[in-house]
Amino acid sequence: MKKTAVITGATNGVGWALANNLARRGYNLVIPCRSLSRAEALRTAIHIHTPRAELDFIPCDLADLSAVAKCGQVIAERHPVIDLVVANAATVLPKKALTLQGVEQTFAVNHLAHFVLVQWLLGNLYTHSRLIFVASSGARWGRPAFLDDLRYQHQHYGMFRAYANSKLANIACAQQFAAQLQPRQIACMSVHPGMLATDLWPQRTVLQKLLIPLAKKLYFASPMSGAKVIEHLALAPEHNESRGFFDTTRPAPPPGAITPAFCQQLWQVSFDICRDFLPERAFSGYVVEC
Repeated sequence: MKKTAVITGATNGVGWALANNLARRGYNLVIPCRSLSRAEALRTAIHIHTPRAELDFIPCDLADLSAVAKCGQVIAERHPVIDLVVANAATVLPKKALTLQGVEQTFAVNHLAHFVLVQWLLGNLYTHSRLIFVASSGARWGRPAFLDDLRYQHQHYGMFRAYANSKLANIACAQQFAAQLQPRQIACMSVHPGMLATDLWPQRTVLQKLLIPLAKKLYFASPMSGAKVIEHLALAPEHNESRGFFDTTRPAPPPGAITPAFCQQLWQVSFDICRDFLPERAFSGYVVEC
């Protein structure tokens, strides 16, 4: 029987490369996506090398928690057994923007959207399914205090600061899900896949247009390199029950900012914001562990 993988952010960058790799390995792919044209481009690219690949594109705007909840419900109904979930999608915004729910968009897309989506899919995971959050070493520059000012009304907004804070949340969120899923023998981990030459970082100012292409050329690895890191964690037998944070394929200590107090606050804030978009089972007796 073919395995099923859910990948967010699969229509670009490392997600695109990962989707192509998994299709070649025989996975059925479930792709939440906002852009129909990008979805069709991915379908075409995959079918060139894997013409029998089965792909299920489901409309989803990760900046709208209502759309994320609907997407999660559709996936759960269509795909009763899910072998792999890769929470890969991410955004970086040069200027502060708020979502329909009034949350700063970087945090909403990078953390809250995946928090909601995974909650809808937990019942479809089974022994040795795997859940991977794509994080970043940039999380080490995140500061827990951002949870007290999610709209950046009392602190300066900077795109790297917002990104680092959201990646800090990714790692803490993965640790909490790992604690929940350990009794079910489901692997759950977060990973920094390397510094990758993707289109994540904007190039709007003159300085950005000069420095970012140069950094990509001289210092960053290809999206395929990052995809191979994630693919290894997703498929290698030694990771059947892995948990924790990985710097590429090596276990690494999480950022020191991830304390029990931060985990407790993050989980409570996430539940408070997302309460109307979660399945009923999400409210039954969670325990915060970090």
